[in-house]
Amino acid sequence: MFRPLTLALPLLLLGACVSTANVRRGLERQWAADVLLGAESGGSRQGVVRWRKPVQFLVVDAAPRFRVAIDSAFAQLQEALAGVHIVELEYVRGWDQRIGQQGFVTVFAPAPAEAAGLAQRLGAMRPGADADGWFTISWNQSFELTRAVVFINPALEQRWLRHTTLEEMFQTLGPSNDSGLIADSLVYESDREFGSSEQLGRVDREVLRMLYAELSPGSSQADIRHAMQSSWRYASE
Repeated sequence: MFRPLTLALPLLLLGACVSTANVRRGLERQWAADVLLGAESGGSRQGVVRWRKPVQFLVVDAAPRFRVAIDSAFAQLQEALAGVHIVELEYVRGWDQRIGQQGFVTVFAPAPAEAAGLAQRLGAMRPGADADGWFTISWNQSFELTRAVVFINPALEQRWLRHTTLEEMFQTLGPSNDSGLIADSLVYESDREFGSSEQLGRVDREVLRMLYAELSPGSSQADIRHAMQSSWRYASE
């Protein structure tokens, strides 16, 4: 009796590890669909949205501490998309004629009292009174992103400023929905908890790379599943 039980234990442990890995894979597949096809406001989409042209961030009248957060966020996004898609950053003054226009991601850090009027003027979603950050994305009938507007509360403590800036800039690239499925993701948010990471998680980097290397504007949930089967690097690999 002793030998069979001894041999059975490693098999049970192996089965448990395989089961855990399969659960995690399933979570990552569902997470990718959630963040690419969902939206923080409004219903889900039938196809993914992303930029076809290089992404041009315009950061308006940025104070020094906000620049620190912007530079950190941009460096991470640029690294994640290296060799896949071009992202560019420019600091501009408030009179720049490109602000809020098609073809740009315009990033503001206005005081909360100023954000609502600015959003209305630019045709962006009005930030909530207690929002740390807020973004609006626009796309055309071909599911190509055409414009984005971002608001960040400049009074945030530096750690939260870095987290919020990175999250909002990340979401203007196409993964525009929060998800409560994976806690180490930048966009983690559940009914009771929300993330605070200042770094892109592994799944965040993977979804950006897949979105811009493997998918096209309008790609479906079936396309996402196919791309993940061929190129996604899971935690267990």
